Amino acid sequence: MKIIFAISFILIFISCSSNQMSSYDEVRKQYGKYVFSHRINNLKKSYHSLIRNDDFKKNGITNTNFSLAIPILIDSKEYDLLITLLNKSKVLTEYHKFFYINLTKALKFRCKDSVKSNYYIDENSTLIKKYISLNQADSNLYIDYYINKLYISSLESVLTEIDSLRDKKFSDEFYQYTLKDAIKEYNNQIVRCK
Repeated sequence: MKIIFAISFILIFISCSSNQMSSYDEVRKQYGKYVFSHRINNLKKSYHSLIRNDDFKKNGITNTNFSLAIPILIDSKEYDLLITLLNKSKVLTEYHKFFYINLTKALKFRCKDSVKSNYYIDENSTLIKKYISLNQADSNLYIDYYINKLYISSLESVLTEIDSLRDKKFSDEFYQYTLKDAIKEYNNQIVRCK
């Protein structure tokens, strides 16, 4: 569990370009503390540092900050702000832009309107399948697909489906230690509705 958090944090750390790195130091520091501790106070501090950041205020979501800003805004449940910023973004690929918009909308309605939430999950499934058909060797698309599927299927059924794919596209190591571990970890983070 901590390994995925550590990898996520490392990716967040290296995602910031060197000239912008120092402007996101406090954001990164507080979010890193949140990732490892799950203390809401650290999440709040990272969110406030992010929205006060001059680069973020001026440019919104950029190549410099997207892997830091998106998780902070999702974890902070700032769904409307994130959707607005994603719609304005000029730097994200079409795939990532619509993937995150659909995911954010699905999360926004998750416990309020399951029909609407599932609609956005289905939209993401369609989007991911389209991109998989264009690039079957992109393992990240499969991770996105099965993470997306967790919102409408049980962990057990998703893992069974992954097992049925073995030996078809990727190595056993990818299936066992990357895909399945990522799915199990993400499943632990999904907010369950009461």
